Amino acid sequence: MTVDAPADTDSGDLVSIGAALFGVAAHDAKNGADLTISTGGVYDLPALAADDWSAGAKLYREATAGDDLGKLTDTEAGNLPVGVAVEDKAANATSARVRLNPAFRPVARPERRSRRLPGGRGLHLLLFALGLIYSKVFD
Repeated sequence: MTVDAPADTDSGDLVSIGAALFGVAAHDAKNGADLTISTGGVYDLPALAADDWSAGAKLYREATAGDDLGKLTDTEAGNLPVGVAVEDKAANATSARVRLNPAFRPVARPERRSRRLPGGRGLHLLLFALGLIYSKVFD
């Protein structure tokens, strides 16, 4: 998927676009340039050294400004969900293996309402054809 780089980005960085889209950068990009990201797969990414977790734990992208911004954490509060731990992580380890899960979405999509009549395009065409027939017969 190609997006506008939200900042200067290095290949392999975990990138978030807004509050609901994230992925791993496939190449370096300057702020605002086209950036290809992968939104699924298994990656080794920077993690908070203080955290430890077991395989299967939900992982999040740290949202706190500073040196920890963008690193993986198992703390849910205020952070963007990105995937699931593939391996155990011990405290003091600075990277972790994660399977990105594009199904995690913190922002629900609003339900789209259709202004079409039931039956979709077929019904519209039928009503149009009946209108033409009516106008030919009764004119």
